[in-house]
Order: sequence, then structure tokens, then C-alpha cells
Amino acid sequence: MITLELAKKLKAAGLDWEPKGHDCCALNDMEWLFGSLPEDFRRFSNWDKLIWLPSLSQLLAEIEARGYSWDCKCLPLRPECDPEYRCEIGGFGTFRTPIWGDTPEEAAGLALLWILEQGGKA
Repeated sequence: MITLELAKKLKAAGLDWEPKGHDCCALNDMEWLFGSLPEDFRRFSNWDKLIWLPSLSQLLAEIEARGYSWDCKCLPLRPECDPEYRCEIGGFGTFRTPIWGDTPEEAAGLALLWILEQGGKA
């Protein structure tokens, strides 16, 4: 799962979300985390203030929906260090752009943030 800080940045950059049951999210003004939304989540009075915490597969689907291809890899740069993760993204007529993170989710989330900051489409 991505961090709440990254999720807020994605929301601020324009990531739209149509809530579905069992999505992970947090409440906007509090760092209160829902493990997952119950199926009847729309009864929650502030559901529009929720911040989506997408899974890795949801992040990669969002990248693809914007016309980008992706390739995520774990790359231990030095044997004595923790592994780093790289998510390379590319679109039609563009070079691959490497984005680095400490987890696969962070790398994909940062890649999606980059896409949104570039206008959202390949």
C-alpha cells in the first residue's frame, strides 16, 4: 500500500476515484485508515472526503489507462543495501522514464504522480 502522503499528492494532482467496496482509503483531515470500505460505504456521511490508497495492481491499471506502458523491477544496487524498486514508464513516442521507490507500490505511485503532473496522458 502507498503512504497517506503519496495518496494525498495523487489526489491533489487530479487522480479521480470511484469508490468500490473493499478499497483501502483514509479520511481526508485525519490519518485514520480504513482497512477497506464496507460494501455499504456510501452511508458514511463524508465518503467524498476519503483518500484512496490504491494497491499495486490498481496503480498499474491507472498508468495503463493513461496510455503508458510500465515495467517494474526490484534492483538491489549493492548487495549490502536494501533493494530499491524501479518502475519504468513509457508512452507512444516517448522514452522510458525510470522512477525509483523503496517499495513496488511507492515506485508505481510516484510514476503515476509523474504522469499526472505531465498532463495525465501519453
